[in-house]
Amino acid sequence: MEDQLRHIWANVLSLTPEEIGTDDNLFELGGDSVKAILIMAQAAEIGVYFDVKTLYANPTVAALSKVVGQSGTTPGSRGSLAEPVSQDRLLRRVRCRVADLGITPASVLNAARMRDDQVDFVHMSARGGIGASPTFIYQVQGQGIEEKLRRAVTVLTLKHPMLRTTFVDVDGEWFQVLLADASPTLEMRSGPIREYASEASTRVITAGDSTAHYALVDDRGTTFFSFSVLHCFFDGFSRTLVEHDLVDVLENPEAFAEQQAERLWYGDLARRLDTGLDDAAAAAFWQRYLEGSQLETIYPCRGELGTVPMRRLDNSLYATLSMDVLQPRGRRFHLATAITTAWALALMHRSGCSDVTFTLLTLGRLYPYEAIDRLVGLLVKDRPFRLQVQDRTRSVESVMTGVQEDLVSAGEYEHGPRWPGKPRVQSYVNIKIGGSTMAPTVVDGLELSPRRDLERWESETQYAVYLEMKPVAEGSCFEMRYHSSLLDDTQAGALLQQFVALLERIGGSSEAGTVADLLDGPSGPGPSSLH
Repeated sequence: MEDQLRHIWANVLSLTPEEIGTDDNLFELGGDSVKAILIMAQAAEIGVYFDVKTLYANPTVAALSKVVGQSGTTPGSRGSLAEPVSQDRLLRRVRCRVADLGITPASVLNAARMRDDQVDFVHMSARGGIGASPTFIYQVQGQGIEEKLRRAVTVLTLKHPMLRTTFVDVDGEWFQVLLADASPTLEMRSGPIREYASEASTRVITAGDSTAHYALVDDRGTTFFSFSVLHCFFDGFSRTLVEHDLVDVLENPEAFAEQQAERLWYGDLARRLDTGLDDAAAAAFWQRYLEGSQLETIYPCRGELGTVPMRRLDNSLYATLSMDVLQPRGRRFHLATAITTAWALALMHRSGCSDVTFTLLTLGRLYPYEAIDRLVGLLVKDRPFRLQVQDRTRSVESVMTGVQEDLVSAGEYEHGPRWPGKPRVQSYVNIKIGGSTMAPTVVDGLELSPRRDLERWESETQYAVYLEMKPVAEGSCFEMRYHSSLLDDTQAGALLQQFVALLERIGGSSEAGTVADLLDGPSGPGPSSLH
């Protein structure tokens, strides 16, 4: 044991094993809290587990070897990290499975069944599907880029359980598995950053693989830092949380490593949902919610599930609105409420229907779970949104009040089973509120600038239209992607124009009048026939 620890210390401290005596103090040899974490990580790779507290209390090879030898080389010696681990049947089955995949069984700290939407991304990644692993890009300048980011990635991985989580299949079911260490690497690449991002987003990840990947890419002299995470363990809001920690790590890695508690693990929430969520009640709620609704708002659907195959949206249109228009002083409605209302009314205008439904992506953080607003994982959920306006003399303000209440009240059912009618809903709205708003940041001599202009989330879909809102410096940028075979360019332009006109009127005035004022006024072309 002493020889193993001495070689690990030597590797981390850039010394030879002969330079480290059995009673030499780690911190007198140049150790610090970050190097302590690196020592822990490398020890875990050979099946030796201990926590920072144990290392600090026993900062010599001799003392640490004695303590680790007495407690055994199992995850149980990692203190609080090991608390969820028990010798139940599930963990025995999972550990047996990971052994087949070349993973040390003792490194498994926890396991939980994957939710259905997580499994969707496992299957998407297996076929190299577009968007299975969201990829985030930052332009980097400064000295010591590789060393600083390599150290930051190591610390982040040990503090964020989801960055150490993989997945396995056991007896026909999929489980997320928390590992003691994920051994993150920082890949060095050269070439066009867009090509790398496309490659990373379609990376095939199979059972037992690392699900988070990091790279430094040299694109003709410009350096980019990129990280991608399998979507079943990460979402846009997770990016915001990890970005905040990345800046803190770069600013003071020693303090972060020593003082920051380990983040929560999404698998614990998944287990809570499995045992505490009433799936039958959620299914019944959505059944009632959608009963009698109009799902066909873009094109006529033929057959039980329609005839549209899964494929990429092939055309895009853009519009940018200033924040002064969208969020005037005194407006009591959330921006998401205004956007949701405007899109629903635009669909009414296009289809001539007074009852429309579309899919809306939500943050999924309304479920009553402690610290869910600080949880990294796949919490975003797509849910149906339905708006009925039988009386066009109804005030827009009352409609928006109802929309806002709907968005909040349905939160407890967002994590339930798949809702009925989903394959036939024809448009999808993604309002990226809560997503990354990180500005260019200078920290520890590095300038880190998010390059969201180089990022593009894509996927194969049956939806005819995908509308995405991204916060930008001047306000909000709306991108509308669409299937040209289902909606021609003229129709698509008219739909986006109508939506923007409605949103400007809703957001720019405290008194938007009645629904009739909006839909029957001179704000755009008349409704087009679906037939």
